[in-house]
Amino acid sequence: MMIPLQFATMDWVHTEKGTWMILPGQPDTPFLLLMYFFYSVTSFFGGILFLLLGFLTRFERERRAGQSAISAMDIAYFTAWIEVSSLISSVSVSLWPVSWQQHLNELLFPYLPFVFMLMGTCLLFRGWYAEIGLTRPHPGFWRTMPLVLAGIYLLVFFVMDQWITEPVAHFFSLELSSWREDSISQGIHHAGQMGWYGLALQWGMVGLIGPLAEEIFFRGLLQSCIGKAIGAWGGLFLSAGIFALFHLDVTLFVPLFLLGLILGGLRQWTGQLWAPILFHILNNTVSVMFDYFTHA
Repeated sequence: MMIPLQFATMDWVHTEKGTWMILPGQPDTPFLLLMYFFYSVTSFFGGILFLLLGFLTRFERERRAGQSAISAMDIAYFTAWIEVSSLISSVSVSLWPVSWQQHLNELLFPYLPFVFMLMGTCLLFRGWYAEIGLTRPHPGFWRTMPLVLAGIYLLVFFVMDQWITEPVAHFFSLELSSWREDSISQGIHHAGQMGWYGLALQWGMVGLIGPLAEEIFFRGLLQSCIGKAIGAWGGLFLSAGIFALFHLDVTLFVPLFLLGLILGGLRQWTGQLWAPILFHILNNTVSVMFDYFTHA
């Protein structure tokens, strides 16, 4: 529900060059204000009800993890726990001193859902690691796969912008600047000013925890579950589309969709999550270091 609302509130700014710059905005109509209010109320009271019913049932479903194949209801429980954990953390951050809140909101809070995803995976899917794709790879995997992934990354790095990102942006008269990428770059720059520990924390969130959590959710859970319902190719394309929408970036939607196809293809080709996880970590790590040295 939140993703369509955030798309609906984006500001389309017409530049002097005749292109459109897309920026995050605020709800400015009675309908959107009402929908945001409904979302907030639903999240708050729904989270309380979810925890209350969990205590009453002694978290029966969570204790039965791994006893059957992963279903859509299991994914619903997983996302519910992420939502409840994010709600609790947002309330907790508001209790910190104001001087700390800015640092937490810039460096840590945006990435907490990824931390909750990893924690939820350990708690809720501890008996489903093989179905998710977290199995032990064969011995030759670590000898050959890093080279394969590096080759694919170089191809994507030199081809994506020139042949896909720029032509698509030009066709739709979109500014190539991305508010999401700019926000991440600002976070990395701010982390670098704090010293090596700030940069290490930012890399840990953007370059390691984020890719791990996203691959478990999109390729391990969604792609597998959708694939069982409508076929492997349907799971591949639909999960890639949801992955692109999840990032709330109109300008880079097509490149993100293609990245989702590459990551999903690696999952489908190898039958494991380690290949897309490594590729995602490589992609994000290079981006973090490039941003840091560019703005250093």
